[in-house]
Formats: sequence, C-alpha cells, structure tokens
Amino acid sequence: MGAEVGAGGAGEPPAVVVVDAPTPAATLEDIKKVMLKPACFPPRKKTSSGGGFGRKKQQGKHQGKHALQKVDEGGDGETVETFWWEGHDSVLFLLYPNRIALRNALTRLSVFLEDPSESGRVVAPSDVRPGRFVAASYTGHNFRPADFARFASEARRQGHELDENEFKLAGLLASEFPGYEAGGEGPGWGCIATARGLNKAEVAGTLLHESMHGLFYADEGLRRASWSFWEDLSLPRKDLWRGFLGSLGYDSSNEELCVNEMLAYLATERDLLRRHAARSEGGEGEGATLEVVQADFVRFVEGHIPEPKPRLRGQYTAYS
Repeated sequence: MGAEVGAGGAGEPPAVVVVDAPTPAATLEDIKKVMLKPACFPPRKKTSSGGGFGRKKQQGKHQGKHALQKVDEGGDGETVETFWWEGHDSVLFLLYPNRIALRNALTRLSVFLEDPSESGRVVAPSDVRPGRFVAASYTGHNFRPADFARFASEARRQGHELDENEFKLAGLLASEFPGYEAGGEGPGWGCIATARGLNKAEVAGTLLHESMHGLFYADEGLRRASWSFWEDLSLPRKDLWRGFLGSLGYDSSNEELCVNEMLAYLATERDLLRRHAARSEGGEGEGATLEVVQADFVRFVEGHIPEPKPRLRGQYTAYS
C-alpha cells in the first residue's frame, strides 16, 4: 500500500491519500543507487510582486513510491521515496530528496529520542538547524513508528503543532503501518530515514549503520543477544561505552539507546573506535579499549545477525 501527498488548504497539512500501488522491496545495493543520485529540490517561482523567489508549494500528487525505476529519474524535490528492506520486510526506508528535507522532517524526532539535554521534550521548529543539535547534521535517522506516535502525542501535550514535514511523515507512516497512531506496534516495525545527494562514504557508512538499527527493531533474537551482552558487561566497560556515546552527543543515560547504538557502531565501525583512545578503568580484566569491547561483542552476537546480513560491496563490517 502506498500514499500520495498533495497540497492541503491554507493552514492545513498536506493531504495524504492511500493508493493501491504496493511499496517496492529493495536491497541495500538498490537503495544505495538511489542515495547516490544527486539531491533534488522543488522548483522555484517568482513571487507575485515579481521580485525575488520563493519555494514552490506542493502541487499535484506524490509520485515516488511505486517502482524501482525511480532510481533512474531526477525526482521532483518533494517526493519521499519509500522501500521495504528486501529480506527484512518490517523495516521501511524513507529516502528524502535532499539533506535539508531530511533535517526538517526528522531532527525534532531524533532530539526527542536521543538528545542528552532535551530527550522527552519537543523543541521549537526554529531550533532545527546545524549547530544547535547534533541530530540536525545526521545523514540517517532510525525510529519505531511507536516512537513517532509518542513524539506527536507529546507535541500535542506541550501545545505544539507538527510542522508540514512532520505531517507528511505522519501520513506516510499511517499508510505503511496501519494503527501505529493508536499505539499499535506490529512485529519488528522499524524505520530508517536518509537522503539522496550524500557522498559515497556517507552513503555506505549511513546505510550499514542504520541497517543495524533496523535489525535491532526487526529481529528479536539479535535484540535479545545485544541486551544480554550489555547486561553482562562490567560497569567500567559500560562507563567506557557511555563516555563514547556522550562524546558523540547521545543521551548515554538511556539504556536502550546504549544497546541499540552498541549494535550499530560495533558491528560496522573501525576507524572511529580506534580514534577514541579512552580505556575502561578498574581491576583485573579492565583497561579495555573500544576495540576490545567490539571484538567481544561481535563474537557474542554474530550468530544472531539474520540473513541477509547488511553488506555493501567494498565496505567494512566487523562481522563475517
């Protein structure tokens, strides 16, 4: 089932219409091809006064959901292309046409979920800019549909409105995950949002990292194994990991976030971990680096990573 997003009336969110065309499934290599396409932006038009230019408002129907041939098209600058992950079909990829569209739609949600000082709060739309929050510079975001429902509920409680980009996201989620708004949570539902127009290194790193988050949501066996490793980890090594996450701008007091990010970083990163020179403190068996923790973690969870495992040609993963 797909959705088409068109313009609403004055002061209203964009209309979302459910259509019959199915959302296609795609491999990570398919999705990589879309992300490597140039960013696209809505066309501009002159203002009614004839001076200056303004963003063209949304017109017509949202066309970008129905076939992988969109990979070879330029895009209209407004379409959010969606794909189910082939082989893990409860995980939805949302590909925004450019970084700015991604930032406008997802920053407040990620701040709500992950920020060390503002998690649990819905910040003002004016704060959605690089430099104010780390999440504004993310090339990828991950969340459960239920997370977005909590965010929208808290926005209402605080007296805030969702902005146009968030309304559009809400409509896409309602189309693909029926019942999520009322707290429904299907088996393994998860979402990954990223954008076109990233460079090759950003595309590869973002896809692999975010895909591990997708598996954390989708696969109960892998999620349990990750939690089990965390629960058995010594306190000094937990502190080492929390310090690493804190240095990157995460809320390291959130245990589920610690476990979810442990899976994503330790399964797919190498150089970033090497650059973090801190060691765990304590008695016998401590003095560990993140590379030591990574080796232990991967040995523990590798047998639980389901096929198809996240892989991209020529890109490092810590698992075989």
